[in-house]
Amino acid sequence: VLSFFQGLFTFYHQGYELAKDFSHYKMALQINIQNTRNRFEGTRSEVEELMNKIRRNPQEHKRANHNTMEGYLYVQEKRPAPFGSSWVKHYCTYRKETKKFTMIPFEHRSGGKAGDGELFILTYCTKRNVDTIDRRFCFDLESSDRPGVPVTMQAFSEEDRKLWMEALDGKEALFINLNKANAKQEGSAQLDKIGFTVIKKCISAVETRGINDQGLYRVVGVSSKVQRLLSLLMDAKTCNEVDLENSVDWEVKTITSAMKQYLRSLPEPLMTYELHGEFIIPASKYLTRSLVCVFVLRSLFLCPTESGSPESRVNAVHFLVHKLPEKNKEMLDILVKHLANVSKHAKRNLMTVANLGVVFGPTLMRPQEETVAAIMDLKFQNIVVEILIENHEK
Repeated sequence: VLSFFQGLFTFYHQGYELAKDFSHYKMALQINIQNTRNRFEGTRSEVEELMNKIRRNPQEHKRANHNTMEGYLYVQEKRPAPFGSSWVKHYCTYRKETKKFTMIPFEHRSGGKAGDGELFILTYCTKRNVDTIDRRFCFDLESSDRPGVPVTMQAFSEEDRKLWMEALDGKEALFINLNKANAKQEGSAQLDKIGFTVIKKCISAVETRGINDQGLYRVVGVSSKVQRLLSLLMDAKTCNEVDLENSVDWEVKTITSAMKQYLRSLPEPLMTYELHGEFIIPASKYLTRSLVCVFVLRSLFLCPTESGSPESRVNAVHFLVHKLPEKNKEMLDILVKHLANVSKHAKRNLMTVANLGVVFGPTLMRPQEETVAAIMDLKFQNIVVEILIENHEK
C-alpha cells in the first residue's frame, strides 16, 4: 500500500513540475491565438468591405491583366486502351492578341498550380454538345502545331463556358447548324442529290478500305475531324473534290462517324416519326414471343408457331417499309444493303447483325417526344433494324 501511494504521489508531483515548466509556453500560445483571432476579424471586415465595393462598381476595381481570359478548366487526357481517359484540373490563360493559350496543372496536395505549363497557338474552338460526350459544359480546342488533334476541356458551368467561348471566338458544332438549316426547309429536303452523294461516297469508302476493321461503326472518330469532313461533303463546291477511297487524310472511323452524324442530323429520322409506333409493334411481339418460347421449351420442348412468327414479323415490317416516302425508302435500301454486307464480314470486324442493330437503331428511328415509354422502346428499335438487315433481300 505504501509503495502504491508513493508511486501515485510521485506521478502527480512530476506532472505538476512539468506543467509548471511549460506554463510560459502555454501562456505565449494563448496570446498568439488571441492575436490571430483579432487579426482575422479585422481582415475579414476589410475583405467584406472591398467585396461590396467591387460588386457596386466592378469596372473601377478591375485588376489590370494582359490575359483576355483565365481560370480553371478540366482537361481530358486520353490514355491507351482499355484505360479510357481522365480529367485533370488546369489553370488556363489566353491572350487574344497573340492567340497564346497556356495550361498549368493543378496540384491537389499543395492546393495550387504546379509543374511546367503547356503553351500552344490556338487555331479554333468548337462547342461540344451533350450527345457527343458524357460530360456537360465541354468545348474543343485545336492548336497550330497539332492540327486535327483537338484538346477537350470542361468548364465549371454553362455561364463559365460562354465566357470562354466568347474569349476564344468559339463556334457551334456543325450538326446543330445543319438541324437549324433543315428546319427552314420543306419535308425531306436533306434527302436530295447531295445527301445521296454523301451517303454513297461514305459507303463506298468503308467497303473499299475498312470492311474488315474491328468495331466498324462502333469506334467513333475525332469530333473536330468529323465536323470538318461533314462541312466539306455538305458543300456542293467541295463535295466532289473529297476523295474518301484513296485519301489517307480521312480515317475509316471518321467516315463512319460522319455518316451516322449525317443521318442523325435529318429533320426527321429516316423511318419517320409517323411510322415509328407501327414499326415498334412487330418488334415488341417478336421479343414477347421469344421469351414465351424460352419458358415453353424448357418445360414442353415445344414452341408455338401461330401469330408472332418470324414470317409474320417480316411481312409486317415489309409492309411498313413500303409506306415510307420514296426518298426515305431509297436511302434505307442503300443503307441496309451496306449493313448486310458489313455483317457478312462479322468474323473479322466483329459487327454482327445484333451489334449493327444497337448502333443504327437510335440512328434510323427515334420518337418525336422523349418519354419514359420511348426509352423503353429502344430495344425494339434495335430489333427492327436487325429484321431489316437479315431480310433485306426479301
